[in-house]
Amino acid sequence: MKIKRQIWVLYLAFIPVFAICIVSCSDDLPDANLSRVTTHHPWKVWAEKAVMEGLVTCDGGGTVSARGFVWSQLPQPTLADNSTLDGTGTGPFTGLITGLEPDQTYRVRAYATNCAGTAYGATFLFKTRKGSVTDIDGNVYPTVIIGNYEWMAENLRVKHYANGDPIPTGLNNQEWEGADFGAYAVYPGIYTEAEMIEAYGLLYNWFVVEDPRGICPAGWLVPTTMHWSRLSGDLGGMEESGGTLKSRRTEPNPHPRWNSPNPATDQSGWSAMPGGRRLWNGNYSGIGTHGNWLSATPRDELNVWSRFIFFEHETLYTNYSWKQNANSIRCVRKVSK
Repeated sequence: MKIKRQIWVLYLAFIPVFAICIVSCSDDLPDANLSRVTTHHPWKVWAEKAVMEGLVTCDGGGTVSARGFVWSQLPQPTLADNSTLDGTGTGPFTGLITGLEPDQTYRVRAYATNCAGTAYGATFLFKTRKGSVTDIDGNVYPTVIIGNYEWMAENLRVKHYANGDPIPTGLNNQEWEGADFGAYAVYPGIYTEAEMIEAYGLLYNWFVVEDPRGICPAGWLVPTTMHWSRLSGDLGGMEESGGTLKSRRTEPNPHPRWNSPNPATDQSGWSAMPGGRRLWNGNYSGIGTHGNWLSATPRDELNVWSRFIFFEHETLYTNYSWKQNANSIRCVRKVSK
């Protein structure tokens, strides 16, 4: 009788543990005892590494003991393939996957493990870059070759001219409106200044572009209208090239991202981000909704030609901008044959 009582006590002791493994966050989970995890579109991709982001939204009733990313060149990667370990528990997380080969296509997805097993998020494809370029400040930019030209695959964020002189910044609205010299600005208000620069790059007025000290790495230049025309032509024309140039990162991804809807394929690998702009009067506009890029070609005494992409459209638009406006910049160079 005593033995039976002990067995019954042990049985009752294990019920809470068993219950933890089968409790779900909602009734619609396919496997109620597994965690729920989301894979976000890749954030940054280089030739040999990539930064990934994920989100564990539900622990399935059990503690998430491991989370991270798995990747392979084959469909549906699992923990049996390459993997990272990026913490425990629920919430957002970031991981760096390394050991990749340049110019190759990979499949990646987030995972979360609890007492019931391992759950996986959606699988995303991405292609590694062919190369990179470093500016005078030591910032490294992945690059992509489109047609006969190699382009930066991120917005410029250098704070010094090519000779080492600092580019002025920190101007208030009145100072910005009256500036007839090169200056840059950081779009305010979403994250810290350092995070915004890393995500969207810096915004430069056109006086930076015309300054003879230069801002691009050696052998690179700010694109002219000719370079922009070649770019859109190599990607199917103005009406289609915007979608090919845009990053697929959109809501509910964390920043950097495009607002929804975002018809984009990023087949070119140019990965355009909507960094907005600073207007001639010092005000900011457009973060998340449009990206604006300077050319090195003036339109007239007051304006310069530029290009922009809107979040709802697939068109790469031609526009002109006041020279006092600040926009994003991508540097370019001709590919050696």
